[in-house]
Amino acid sequence: MAAQAAHIPVHLGSMPLSVAQALREHTFAPGDVVILNDPFRGGTHLPDITVVAPVFVEGELFAFVANRAHHADVGGTMPGSMAVAQEIYQEGLIIPPVKLVERGRLNRAVMAMLLANVRTPEEREGDLAPNWQPTGGEWPALRNSWHATGPNRWLPSWKPSWPTPLL
Repeated sequence: MAAQAAHIPVHLGSMPLSVAQALREHTFAPGDVVILNDPFRGGTHLPDITVVAPVFVEGELFAFVANRAHHADVGGTMPGSMAVAQEIYQEGLIIPPVKLVERGRLNRAVMAMLLANVRTPEEREGDLAPNWQPTGGEWPALRNSWHATGPNRWLPSWKPSWPTPLL
């Protein structure tokens, strides 16, 4: 993990687990984006949706970027997805790591499934788009930094920060 916001502590410990799980369950090509919220696969609670995407430089995998955002509704028994629940299914839709975008193309079937399980699909679609669109980009700042400083500046400090898989 090269950088992470420090203002939400619950995300500090769990984000690397979500990224690791996405890597275990998928292979990545340029333009791919995996989405998940499953607490048993590195998520926190269901309204926190994570997206993971690769960054390629000159055709080679360079890094992964990830984003996690809290969403107002992921289904469940109560609006806002913050129900007092006795089991996880009452909290809302569990999203296993699945490709929302593949080679730059939105998987409309996955998006339709997500939107069919919330109370305000137009709002959720508007909230989800900023989560996955930046991660699916080419990341020119990272690429430019790589070219300006070279791999010897980047690679020695980049070590996996996630633990050995628990599953």
